[in-house]
Amino acid sequence: MIFGFDTAAARRYAELLGRLFGVESDDVPMPPGFILEVERPEWAFHKRELLWTTGEVNIAASVGNFSRLQIHNPLNSQRLVVVEGFVVANPVLAGLYKVTRDGALAGAPTANLATDTRVPPQAGSRKVGSLNRIDNSLPGVSGEIMSTRQAVAGVDVIFNFRQGPERPIILVPNTVCEIVDATANQTLRALAFGYERPATPDELSQ
Repeated sequence: MIFGFDTAAARRYAELLGRLFGVESDDVPMPPGFILEVERPEWAFHKRELLWTTGEVNIAASVGNFSRLQIHNPLNSQRLVVVEGFVVANPVLAGLYKVTRDGALAGAPTANLATDTRVPPQAGSRKVGSLNRIDNSLPGVSGEIMSTRQAVAGVDVIFNFRQGPERPIILVPNTVCEIVDATANQTLRALAFGYERPATPDELSQ
Protein backbone atom coordinates (compact mmCIF):
# COMPACT_ATOMS: atom_id res chain seq x y z
CA MET A 1 0.00 0.00 0.00
CA ILE A 2 2.78 2.45 0.86
CA PHE A 3 6.00 2.75 -1.10
CA GLY A 4 8.99 1.41 0.84
CA PHE A 5 7.05 -0.91 3.14
CA ASP A 6 7.54 -4.66 3.20
CA THR A 7 3.89 -5.56 3.73
CA ALA A 8 4.78 -8.93 5.25
CA ALA A 9 7.05 -7.41 7.92
CA ALA A 10 5.21 -4.13 8.55
CA ARG A 11 1.67 -4.77 7.41
CA ARG A 12 0.07 -3.12 10.45
CA TYR A 13 1.70 0.18 9.58
CA ALA A 14 0.87 -0.07 5.91
CA GLU A 15 -2.78 -0.70 6.83
CA LEU A 16 -2.77 2.28 9.21
CA LEU A 17 -1.38 4.68 6.61
CA GLY A 18 -3.65 3.37 3.88
CA ARG A 19 -6.75 3.91 6.01
CA LEU A 20 -5.73 7.29 7.39
CA PHE A 21 -4.74 8.82 4.07
CA GLY A 22 -6.98 6.86 1.71
CA VAL A 23 -4.19 5.58 -0.53
CA GLU A 24 -3.99 2.23 -2.28
CA SER A 25 -1.22 2.60 -4.84
CA ASP A 26 2.10 0.82 -4.25
CA ASP A 27 4.10 3.88 -5.22
CA VAL A 28 2.68 6.44 -2.76
CA PRO A 29 5.33 7.65 -0.29
CA MET A 30 4.68 7.99 3.43
CA PRO A 31 3.86 11.61 4.38
CA PRO A 32 6.93 13.52 5.61
CA GLY A 33 7.30 14.01 9.35
CA PHE A 34 4.79 11.29 10.20
CA ILE A 35 5.91 9.27 13.27
CA LEU A 36 4.09 5.97 13.44
CA GLU A 37 4.45 5.20 17.15
CA VAL A 38 3.89 8.72 18.56
CA GLU A 39 0.46 9.43 17.17
CA ARG A 40 -3.17 9.78 18.21
CA PRO A 41 -4.74 7.05 20.40
CA GLU A 42 -7.67 6.52 18.02
CA TRP A 43 -5.19 5.36 15.37
CA ALA A 44 -4.21 2.35 17.49
CA PHE A 45 -7.28 0.47 16.25
CA HIS A 46 -5.97 0.62 12.65
CA LYS A 47 -2.75 -1.09 13.81
CA ARG A 48 -4.82 -3.83 15.49
CA GLU A 49 -3.86 -2.52 18.91
CA LEU A 50 -6.65 -2.75 21.49
CA LEU A 51 -6.64 -0.29 24.38
CA TRP A 52 -8.03 -1.85 27.56
CA THR A 53 -8.82 -1.35 31.22
CA THR A 54 -9.91 -3.75 33.92
CA GLY A 55 -12.48 -1.24 35.10
CA GLU A 56 -12.80 -0.82 38.86
CA VAL A 57 -12.20 -4.12 40.64
CA ASN A 58 -12.87 -4.77 44.33
CA ILE A 59 -10.98 -7.46 46.25
CA ALA A 60 -12.26 -8.27 49.72
CA ALA A 61 -10.10 -8.24 52.84
CA SER A 62 -8.94 -11.60 54.18
CA VAL A 63 -7.44 -12.11 57.64
CA GLY A 64 -3.67 -12.68 57.39
CA ASN A 65 -3.61 -12.42 53.58
CA PHE A 66 -2.82 -9.84 50.89
CA SER A 67 -5.34 -8.65 48.30
CA ARG A 68 -4.15 -8.53 44.68
CA LEU A 69 -5.30 -7.66 41.16
CA GLN A 70 -3.56 -9.62 38.42
CA ILE A 71 -3.25 -9.10 34.66
CA HIS A 72 -2.88 -12.32 32.67
CA ASN A 73 -1.93 -12.86 29.04
CA PRO A 74 -3.50 -16.30 28.48
CA LEU A 75 -1.74 -19.29 26.96
CA ASN A 76 -1.99 -19.48 23.14
CA SER A 77 -3.21 -15.87 22.83
CA GLN A 78 -0.58 -15.08 20.16
CA ARG A 79 -0.64 -11.53 21.51
CA LEU A 80 1.60 -9.15 23.41
CA VAL A 81 -0.08 -7.47 26.37
CA VAL A 82 1.44 -4.21 27.60
CA VAL A 83 0.53 -3.14 31.14
CA GLU A 84 0.89 0.64 31.34
CA GLY A 85 -0.17 1.16 34.93
CA PHE A 86 -2.34 0.62 37.98
CA VAL A 87 -4.49 2.88 40.16
CA VAL A 88 -5.52 2.13 43.75
CA ALA A 89 -8.59 4.15 44.69
CA ASN A 90 -8.82 5.82 48.10
CA PRO A 91 -6.82 3.41 50.32
CA VAL A 92 -8.19 3.29 53.83
CA LEU A 93 -4.79 2.99 55.56
CA ALA A 94 -1.23 4.04 54.83
CA GLY A 95 0.81 1.09 53.56
CA LEU A 96 2.86 -0.31 50.72
CA TYR A 97 1.58 -1.31 47.28
CA LYS A 98 3.81 -3.46 45.11
CA VAL A 99 3.72 -4.36 41.41
CA THR A 100 5.15 -7.79 40.68
CA ARG A 101 5.81 -10.00 37.65
CA ASP A 102 5.65 -13.79 37.22
CA GLY A 103 3.72 -14.47 40.41
CA ALA A 104 1.44 -17.40 41.15
CA LEU A 105 -1.63 -17.48 38.92
CA ALA A 106 -4.68 -16.20 40.82
CA GLY A 107 -8.38 -17.16 40.75
CA ALA A 108 -11.07 -17.16 38.07
CA PRO A 109 -10.40 -14.99 34.98
CA THR A 110 -12.44 -12.05 33.71
CA ALA A 111 -11.85 -10.46 30.30
CA ASN A 112 -10.47 -6.93 30.30
CA LEU A 113 -12.60 -4.19 28.75
CA ALA A 114 -11.89 -2.38 25.48
CA THR A 115 -11.83 1.41 25.81
CA ASP A 116 -12.49 1.84 22.06
CA THR A 117 -16.17 1.43 21.20
CA ARG A 118 -15.27 0.21 17.72
CA VAL A 119 -14.58 -3.16 19.35
CA PRO A 120 -17.81 -5.17 18.86
CA PRO A 121 -19.78 -6.13 22.00
CA GLN A 122 -19.69 -9.74 23.16
CA ALA A 123 -22.52 -10.77 25.49
CA GLY A 124 -23.24 -7.11 26.16
CA SER A 125 -19.66 -5.97 26.83
CA ARG A 126 -16.70 -4.90 24.68
CA LYS A 127 -13.91 -7.31 25.64
CA VAL A 128 -10.27 -7.86 24.66
CA GLY A 129 -8.06 -10.95 24.86
CA SER A 130 -6.18 -10.16 28.07
CA LEU A 131 -7.64 -11.16 31.44
CA ASN A 132 -7.73 -9.96 35.01
CA ARG A 133 -7.83 -12.17 38.10
CA ILE A 134 -8.27 -11.40 41.78
CA ASP A 135 -7.03 -13.16 44.89
CA ASN A 136 -6.85 -12.74 48.68
CA SER A 137 -5.56 -16.17 49.71
CA LEU A 138 -1.78 -15.64 49.98
CA PRO A 139 0.02 -14.28 53.08
CA GLY A 140 2.81 -12.64 51.07
CA VAL A 141 3.91 -11.06 47.80
CA SER A 142 4.13 -13.45 44.86
CA GLY A 143 6.63 -12.95 42.01
CA GLU A 144 9.44 -10.47 41.41
CA ILE A 145 8.84 -6.95 42.73
CA MET A 146 9.05 -4.40 39.89
CA SER A 147 7.80 -1.25 41.65
CA THR A 148 6.58 -0.01 45.05
CA ARG A 149 4.53 2.96 46.29
CA GLN A 150 3.91 4.19 49.82
CA ALA A 151 0.25 5.03 50.29
CA VAL A 152 -1.28 7.89 52.23
CA ALA A 153 -4.73 7.15 53.65
CA GLY A 154 -7.44 8.60 51.43
CA VAL A 155 -5.10 9.48 48.53
CA ASP A 156 -5.17 7.47 45.29
CA VAL A 157 -2.01 5.47 44.55
CA ILE A 158 -0.93 5.74 40.90
CA PHE A 159 1.57 3.66 38.96
CA ASN A 160 1.84 5.27 35.51
CA PHE A 161 4.49 3.39 33.58
CA ARG A 162 3.89 5.55 30.50
CA GLN A 163 5.56 8.47 32.28
CA GLY A 164 8.33 6.62 34.14
CA PRO A 165 10.67 6.20 35.83
CA GLU A 166 9.36 2.62 35.67
CA ARG A 167 8.74 1.09 32.28
CA PRO A 168 5.61 -0.70 31.00
CA ILE A 169 5.48 -4.42 31.71
CA ILE A 170 5.23 -6.54 28.55
CA LEU A 171 3.53 -9.91 28.91
CA VAL A 172 4.02 -12.75 26.45
CA PRO A 173 1.41 -15.54 26.45
CA ASN A 174 1.00 -17.40 29.75
CA THR A 175 2.57 -14.68 31.92
CA VAL A 176 1.18 -12.36 34.59
CA CYS A 177 1.83 -9.19 36.54
CA GLU A 178 -0.11 -7.84 39.49
CA ILE A 179 -0.59 -5.12 42.05
CA VAL A 180 -0.55 -6.28 45.66
CA ASP A 181 -1.70 -4.51 48.81
CA ALA A 182 1.25 -5.48 51.01
CA THR A 183 -0.75 -4.92 54.21
CA ALA A 184 -2.74 -7.95 55.32
CA ASN A 185 -6.50 -7.94 55.75
CA GLN A 186 -7.33 -4.90 53.62
CA THR A 187 -9.89 -4.35 50.88
CA LEU A 188 -8.26 -3.41 47.57
CA ARG A 189 -10.15 -1.20 45.11
CA ALA A 190 -8.04 -0.86 41.97
CA LEU A 191 -7.85 -0.85 38.19
CA ALA A 192 -5.19 -1.54 35.59
CA PHE A 193 -4.81 -0.19 32.05
CA GLY A 194 -2.75 -0.86 28.93
CA TYR A 195 -3.02 -2.22 25.41
CA GLU A 196 -2.50 -5.43 23.46
CA ARG A 197 -1.76 -6.41 19.89
CA PRO A 198 -1.05 -9.45 17.72
CA ALA A 199 2.51 -10.73 17.99
CA THR A 200 4.66 -12.04 15.16
CA PRO A 201 6.39 -15.42 15.72
CA ASP A 202 9.83 -13.83 16.02
CA GLU A 203 8.59 -11.56 18.84
CA LEU A 204 7.65 -14.62 20.90
CA SER A 205 10.83 -16.63 20.27
CA GLN A 206 13.69 -16.69 22.75
